[in-house]
Amino acid sequence: MTRNYLNYQIFAEKQLRDFLGQRKLSVIELIENEDEDYLLNVNEDDYVTYKLSLAYVDPLQIHENKIHGTTSEQMIPAEQFPFSFNVRKGKSYKQQVIKFHIPFSGIRDLFIHRPSCFIAWSMGIELHDKEFCFEIIDFNNDTESIQQEKNANLKNIMQQLQNVNSEIKQYNIRLEPEIKQIFNTRKKRILGNNSVLASLGIPIKKADNVSSTFAIPTPQTRTKIVVSKPIVKDVVFKPEPTIDYKTYYEILKLIHSVGKMFESLPSLYANKEEEHLRDHFLMMLQPSFEGSATGETFNKTGKTD
Repeated sequence: MTRNYLNYQIFAEKQLRDFLGQRKLSVIELIENEDEDYLLNVNEDDYVTYKLSLAYVDPLQIHENKIHGTTSEQMIPAEQFPFSFNVRKGKSYKQQVIKFHIPFSGIRDLFIHRPSCFIAWSMGIELHDKEFCFEIIDFNNDTESIQQEKNANLKNIMQQLQNVNSEIKQYNIRLEPEIKQIFNTRKKRILGNNSVLASLGIPIKKADNVSSTFAIPTPQTRTKIVVSKPIVKDVVFKPEPTIDYKTYYEILKLIHSVGKMFESLPSLYANKEEEHLRDHFLMMLQPSFEGSATGETFNKTGKTD
C-alpha cells in the first residue's frame, strides 16, 4: 500500500502553465528594463539567443533504469492497514516499508506542477534535488504485489511526465519568435523617441549612470550550454542626423543654380575633373550654411558624394 503523507503530491500542487508563464514574463521584463544604448547597439541574434537560454525549459527526464530501493521498519497508523487486519484505531504498528529512489534530470519544481492535459491521478512523493521517492508498505511479505504496485505507480508517473514534456515542448517552440517580437518592438519604440528629438534639433545627452561596460550574467537555467550576455563596445547610440525641409530645399536650390552656371559657361568647366567640380559646389555651400559641408560623407554602409 502506497503511503499518502509524503512531502508532495506529484504533478498536482500547482499549474504548469503558471510556472512557464512566469518564466517567460521574467525574461520579458528584463528586455523592457534593458539599457537603451545597449539595446540599440547589441547584435540582435546574439541577444535573442542569450534571452532564449534564460527562458528555455529542458524537458524533464526520469531515469527508470537507475531505480534502486531501500527498506526500513516504520510505525504505521492503524488507519492505513487493510480491513482484513485486526488493529485498533488510533494505534500504530511496526511494518516493513520499501522506498523506491528514482533519479531524474531537469528542473526539480516541475514535479509539483500539473500539466493542462493530465490524468486524474497523483500520489505522495519525497522530492529531492536529483531524485524523488515513493514508499510501499509490505503488509504480507508479498513481493509480487509490491512489484505490481511499483510498476503501476511508475506507469502513471511516466504518462503524466509525457503530458508535462509535451506542454514544455510547445512553450519552447513559441519562445524565439515571441522574444524577437518583444526585442524589436522596444527597439523601434526607442528609435522613434530618439528620432523625434533628433528632428527637433535637440542633442541626446548620455545618461550619467550609463556604464562604459556591461555586467555579463551567466544563465542558470540550462547546464548543458552556457550563453553569456552579448557585449557592445560603443554603448552610446548615435541617431542619424536630420535637417528641416526648408534648409534641405535651400541647399538643393543652391546646388541647382551652380549646376546651371556650369551649363552656361562650358568653356570654363568642360575639362574639370569630378573632384574639381565638386569643390565648386562646396565653395558655395560652406559660406551659405552653418556647420560643415564635406565632399564624401558616410551614409549608413557606404559613402555619398
